[in-house]
Amino acid sequence: MQHPIELRGRLLRLLPAVGLAALAILSVWGLISVAHADPSVPLNVGYLDFTYQPITGTPVTITAPTGEKPESKLWWNDGFWWGSLYNRDADDYHIYWLDWGTQTWRDTGVVLDDRPDSRADILWDATTNKLYVVSHVFDVNSSQISGSGNWGRLYRYSYDEAAQTYSLDSGFPVMVNQDRTETLVLAKDSTGRLWVTYVSRPQGTTDFQVYVNATTAGNDLSWGTPFTLPLTGTHVLTDDIASIVAFRDNDGPKIGIMWSNQLSNTLNFATHDDSNSNAQAGWTLQAAISAPDSSDDHISLRSLQTTSSGQVFAAINQRNPNARSEKSLPASSSAVQSVYRTLRSRCFPRTGSAG
Repeated sequence: MQHPIELRGRLLRLLPAVGLAALAILSVWGLISVAHADPSVPLNVGYLDFTYQPITGTPVTITAPTGEKPESKLWWNDGFWWGSLYNRDADDYHIYWLDWGTQTWRDTGVVLDDRPDSRADILWDATTNKLYVVSHVFDVNSSQISGSGNWGRLYRYSYDEAAQTYSLDSGFPVMVNQDRTETLVLAKDSTGRLWVTYVSRPQGTTDFQVYVNATTAGNDLSWGTPFTLPLTGTHVLTDDIASIVAFRDNDGPKIGIMWSNQLSNTLNFATHDDSNSNAQAGWTLQAAISAPDSSDDHISLRSLQTTSSGQVFAAINQRNPNARSEKSLPASSSAVQSVYRTLRSRCFPRTGSAG
């Protein structure tokens, strides 16, 4: 008798990945729900699944465990959608897989971050069969802080295709910073180097800045010292965030960082060539676009990995409560222009979002 995951996997591989992506994302949205619906209840949009609301008496009140705009929680691997989801009973985060037949998320029992007040960004590397999870204790008032229990962590897992299971690699997790932050975002460049970016400040100050860190000597276990981007416009406000993306253009592969700056009302985009082994040198500010309606903590970046056209796409927020479409905005405020060559930015109107 076939294992149910294996059997479903054979069926799932026959379905278009794009359709699965849309429904998997809708399923995550459906996590704001009542307890343990099984099978999931169909709604007008998506499905109603299990609750994340904490058990009475637990020390941490969980809100929006799959939140934080630039961070990814889902990945596609071996015919399945997988997710980093909060397990209320265990009070930590586990790897789940989407049961397509019942539209429910199934717990694999594999623990990710055991800190219930953490958030995470997920990166799946299909070429190495490695799952990367960078996690941080969530704090909207980001700051450097003492105590390793508060610091950003990198976990790395290996995937066993035969058993269809993930296992934590030896030596992980490792620390990537000494901060509690609102967001922490991960990317991997063409040389295999890992990068993270976030906004934080030295203890006892209000000087919020855009920080970056990267691995050294091609070793996922070895991280450098976090540094601020050596560019203008990197001193920001409490509510600003940064995101990071790996992409390729006609000049070669690059890392790109976008950050909001509510001091200058701009969205900023800087790049670093993968050929430059010095993580702190060689940064170029490609654009600082005036965006008074969109320069806040709503940024999500994606790139087209299959082309060398340099296309990077940014989903950002529209703070104008009266706007209902991009056409209703003046061209100068839709954060709109090309930020880096064919960097495309479309402004989505805000419809009651929080954060």
